[in-house]
Amino acid sequence: LPHLYTNTTQYQQEIWVVVRNVATGCTIRGGMWLYAEQAAIANPIVTNNPLRTCDVDPYTGGANDGVTDIDLTRVASEVLGSQSATQFSLEYYTSQAAAIAGDTTSPDYIATPAAYNAGPSGTIWVRITNTATNAPCFDVTSFNYVVDLLPEPVVSSLTGDTVCKDFETGAVDGVELWSGVSGTGFTYQWYLGGAAIATGTAEYYTALEAGMYTVVVTSPEGCVSVASVAFEILLSGPASPVSGSGYVISNAFGDNQTLTVLVQGYGEYQYSIAPGNEEATGPWQNSNVFENMPIGYYTIYIRDVKTDYPCAMVPISDVSVVDYPKFFTPNGDGYNDYWNIVGMAGDQYADARILIFDRYGKLIKQLSPQSRPDEGEGWDGTYNGKPLPSDDYWFLVEFTENNVKREFRGHFALKR
Repeated sequence: LPHLYTNTTQYQQEIWVVVRNVATGCTIRGGMWLYAEQAAIANPIVTNNPLRTCDVDPYTGGANDGVTDIDLTRVASEVLGSQSATQFSLEYYTSQAAAIAGDTTSPDYIATPAAYNAGPSGTIWVRITNTATNAPCFDVTSFNYVVDLLPEPVVSSLTGDTVCKDFETGAVDGVELWSGVSGTGFTYQWYLGGAAIATGTAEYYTALEAGMYTVVVTSPEGCVSVASVAFEILLSGPASPVSGSGYVISNAFGDNQTLTVLVQGYGEYQYSIAPGNEEATGPWQNSNVFENMPIGYYTIYIRDVKTDYPCAMVPISDVSVVDYPKFFTPNGDGYNDYWNIVGMAGDQYADARILIFDRYGKLIKQLSPQSRPDEGEGWDGTYNGKPLPSDDYWFLVEFTENNVKREFRGHFALKR
């Protein structure tokens, strides 16, 4: 078959063609060159199919919308295979027809493949051409691309924004922070004040210190988020009583006694006082000083107002001004059966001494200040186990107030 011919010389061979007029026998001869040139092979893209990239626009203030510049030339080595990049050129198109035509004037031609603004997914056609051929020889292949969104962490907490720290023990009640991003394959880098503090696969972190917390999240595809907006954790704590009792009484036995609450801690405190063991109902005050305190027993409540998520409210019970009952009735009915100084419990009066005398100056009883007559503690009206008669009795109290030694004398009635 004369129209089928296999060349016998590599690359190029001259061929002669004879044309004969069969009616007249006249002939004419002409020559032509046959070129057998090296083809271009568009190797299939496997490793980078789909070609993934992260939407990096949020790093410069752009939108995390899957539209971003993608470097299509990352597939070049796979398309070329062992073919030389200096001899074989690559062109990128968004349609197969334009790639086959090699039409660089087509709107489907990608002029800057190293920065193709694409997203969020699509198909790209690659034309590979052997530039050393006359034809020129080419081949076409395709691959898909995907633009992965960055994680968008937002730090929050269901337990507030306050770390509560005990002033005495240092024990901390932490705050659990959530990154706002969940899923398999994510990693989390937590920061405190810009310094890395923890990394791993846990989407939660327990904050134990005050400061500004941020998190950077990396997706399973390797996309690294912009750092979250900082979440501020505050340090506070319940009030811790100073010097054991947590309060002092000034002007003992006077008409205008002052109660001063003494606490320390990491919070900002308000104070309220309630009769007996009643619950705190207010009013609350910023001052730790209560003036003109009447005789009786109270509970002081101290609350933390530093944050919107306060630490525990602290009660100080059995608080009283220093005074004494003017009479008592030790008849066993459960009311006023004992006599003692009121309000001298606590470290402030650790060295106090109470002496009771009859009208003739005879010492009848010595009491400890760590007693409370309304709970069955104090003098029961007896001497050596025998009931004493109704009468007036005198007492002497020796104590220290504001580092000054003081004495107070008075009398009361025993009624039967």
